[in-house]
Amino acid sequence: MSRLFILLTVLIALVARADAPASQPALAKLVGQPMKIAGTTYDGKEFSTEQLKGKVVLIDFWATWCGPCVEELPHVKKVYERYHEKGFEIVGISNDYKLDALKKFLAAHPEYPWTQLFDPKAAKEQEWHAVTSRYGIDALPQMFLIDKQGVCRSVNGAADMDQMVPKLLAE
Repeated sequence: MSRLFILLTVLIALVARADAPASQPALAKLVGQPMKIAGTTYDGKEFSTEQLKGKVVLIDFWATWCGPCVEELPHVKKVYERYHEKGFEIVGISNDYKLDALKKFLAAHPEYPWTQLFDPKAAKEQEWHAVTSRYGIDALPQMFLIDKQGVCRSVNGAADMDQMVPKLLAE
């Protein structure tokens, strides 16, 4: 087989895996557990989801270089626009290796105004954000839904958000 064929096969498998629901047992065990996400925003401010208690939160593990991640953003934006005034928030966990790439993307896309966490130490080492690694996430995008009490309710937020966000807001 040619190298190009092997490379294409690997890329197709990675994209298919990124679109598949979370199947890792470790992720499934998070559902029903309290979840606190903390870190530094891309502009250097400390952040914690504890600041968002009383709101429904989508945690979006993504990167600007991840095609499926960027393709999902318009849908995420629609859900944000529909429910933000009712108490829905989004926190992006950027797995970019270069802060400049994230800043340029966000400057070009002001329609994505939600909080973005960035880990400069991990980026320097060409690793994903420490929060991403802590949860054992090995494919992007990955999205979690956290309820008003700070409990993880879904590790398949991309598939579940349309139905779950209004239900969680009504609780």
